[in-house]
Amino acid sequence: MSKTPSPRSKASASAMATPNSDDAATWSTGSWPLSFVQLLDMQTLLNNGRKKDRTKARLLAATARQLENHGYGALTHADICKAADISVGTFYKYFENRSEICLYVLKRFLEFISTARNSALESVATAMRADPDPYGSILVANYQALLLMRHNRGLFRCLVQSQWDTDELTMLWRSFSAEWYQRAAHRAWNYIQDADFNEIHFRTILMGGFIDEFIRAYLIDAEPVLNKLVGGMFKNDVETAAAVSDIWYRVVLDQPLSKHAQAVRVELLRSLPQIQMT
Repeated sequence: MSKTPSPRSKASASAMATPNSDDAATWSTGSWPLSFVQLLDMQTLLNNGRKKDRTKARLLAATARQLENHGYGALTHADICKAADISVGTFYKYFENRSEICLYVLKRFLEFISTARNSALESVATAMRADPDPYGSILVANYQALLLMRHNRGLFRCLVQSQWDTDELTMLWRSFSAEWYQRAAHRAWNYIQDADFNEIHFRTILMGGFIDEFIRAYLIDAEPVLNKLVGGMFKNDVETAAAVSDIWYRVVLDQPLSKHAQAVRVELLRSLPQIQMT
């Protein structure tokens, strides 16, 4: 059964102007670089601390770069040392083996993903704080997910590999996903009158799983049929994110796009950075 926005939501939505291009341009990444490797390289260059801190920063940046470009399977601690321009003996002063440093880097990578996506949502909240309709924030979140996956394909691929001996990465990812779904569900619930939160939460988790699997198959596994379909239907990641968000909105809110959501969609398609597919 379709739900309708509350009177408060309708009034706020009708009064809310569509976001301008200056606001939208900041929504994709906030103040964070899209690439985790780039972030660590920047931190290494800007690190003026003690020598041991600078050495560790170089180790972490080199490990992230090796994981992104070559994966975990054939990676050795000697490869990391060569990329970081340090000796093997120095490596062992910081980490026991390649597994330890790789797990450390991947945990940092998960924190980076969480921070980057939360930064984007905070930008959305600032730009659309008077707007109860969740469409804009959902489109930006999906766009952000596509961009982060596209710029960190190798690291995401390492995360989903099965050779890790610990459940820590899995638990961190599940915790991050659960928090994300909870926030999205509350955003949707605040927009719907007399809705059951558990039902909204269930739909949000269901759609989140579908979207995560789509992005994984599209960008990580590069599934040929899916890539051909997406490449033929959409010009860029913004259009892809909009199509995914349209489905999310209809399923989670159990209603078609409102006129306001349609206006926000048009504006975001126009003003968000148009990242061409490669």
